[in-house]
Amino acid sequence: MKPILYGPDDKPIRIRNFDAAKGTRYTNDWVAGTGPADNAIKQDAKSLRDRARDSERNDGYIEGALMALESNVIGQHGIRMKSLARRADARSKKGLSNSADNDARAKVESAWEDFSRRGNFDVTRQFSRAAFERLALRSAVRDGGFLTRTVDGFPKNEFRFAAQGIEIDALDPHHRNDAARIYMGVEFDEWDEPIRYHLRKMDPKSGRYTRETFAVGSDNMIHTFLARRINQSQGYSWLANALLRLRHLAKFEEAEVIAARISANKLGFFKQTGEAQYTGDEDDDGKAIAPSAPGTFETLPHGVEAQMIDPAHPNSAMPDFRKAILRGVSPGIYVNYNTWAQDLEGVSYSSIRQGVLSERDIYRILHSWFIDTFEIPLFERWLRMALMTGKIEGCTLLDYDRLSHVEFIGRAWTWVDPVGDIEAIEREIALSLNSRERAAKDRGLNIDKIIAENENDNAKLEAAGLSTAIGKAPPPPGNA
Repeated sequence: MKPILYGPDDKPIRIRNFDAAKGTRYTNDWVAGTGPADNAIKQDAKSLRDRARDSERNDGYIEGALMALESNVIGQHGIRMKSLARRADARSKKGLSNSADNDARAKVESAWEDFSRRGNFDVTRQFSRAAFERLALRSAVRDGGFLTRTVDGFPKNEFRFAAQGIEIDALDPHHRNDAARIYMGVEFDEWDEPIRYHLRKMDPKSGRYTRETFAVGSDNMIHTFLARRINQSQGYSWLANALLRLRHLAKFEEAEVIAARISANKLGFFKQTGEAQYTGDEDDDGKAIAPSAPGTFETLPHGVEAQMIDPAHPNSAMPDFRKAILRGVSPGIYVNYNTWAQDLEGVSYSSIRQGVLSERDIYRILHSWFIDTFEIPLFERWLRMALMTGKIEGCTLLDYDRLSHVEFIGRAWTWVDPVGDIEAIEREIALSLNSRERAAKDRGLNIDKIIAENENDNAKLEAAGLSTAIGKAPPPPGNA
């Protein structure tokens, strides 16, 4: 046990056990707040959001990072759904058997695919599900959150159900009522479960939000944000730890460009050394000028000497400075530096592979987060309405429990050596270390659809009198 040390006033001296917690002349300006997560967020959420939106418009690095997250978390076709509908079995405890109902699975997947099309999915009829998902993710990253209101009884599609996107601005971070347990516009029950969202009304004339609010129950609202602490009412921009550095970089690049332009425009000055007046060429403003051409020597007038400028711009340290800034920012926004900055200088095959694999593991975590917070609640609400409106043939609301079993599959990636990957999968399956279904899932595909497509292909080939036998692929030409 450490001895207790006392100061001159006979009071015990507090000894810090962690260097990062010590107060020194190097850390005196490190002021850290305390308290609940909402305390830190509510004051700065709007400023961070506004600056992130401005950077999205004006900074190519921010736009590139947002597009990289859209591409790798959502992808071209969006998050795919695979139905795991089971047959009913009154003898089991939950009334469900372990056997698959393939007919119901095909119907659920087909109805979900129809609903996901542009014109059916959202109230504006402008977005497909995949496009809406990309917008929801971009908004959650840039703004710190995104609201999706689910509209039951929507009159403009046959599903009587649609999604309505609402920007997080409608949820006032300063709206608080302790008696009603409303924090940052979100109302909670005694277990801190969100039960209502108090949204600000919009003035139709100015297009701005007012202080007047209306409540939407949590059964019809999906709040998509990345929680970093427990009991966090709202999120904040994922770009928070990158904005200042990228702002410094943008201003540094701007200053360098201006300095380089000035250096390129001014070659030197004429300096008068005597009483004689300059009698050479002048511009319209009366400033002394001299022609400039390669290999030309000029005789200056009496009493005038040339003072040349030795330009030091662009700064030779600029590339390394830019690289250091971007490398420091990259981990905080979950994108790989080399692909984001388009910098493959000095990169080996093994190093880029390791970096990309680590990055993809992060994307898989984000897949899981987005599926849990957006896809599953949206699907469950859609399924109830689809069963109530008879959009799944032969099924009613009584079938909800057995049809609600689904699996969502995030986008997958292929590697630069597809032949080697396929051979490795073949060996894993041969050794019973993998399955065709899992291999398809890892590639973002649905094994049931692949089987159905193969059956369709074989039927067409047989109808045309062609062979359906599949031989080994021919080797590539040349030494490859």
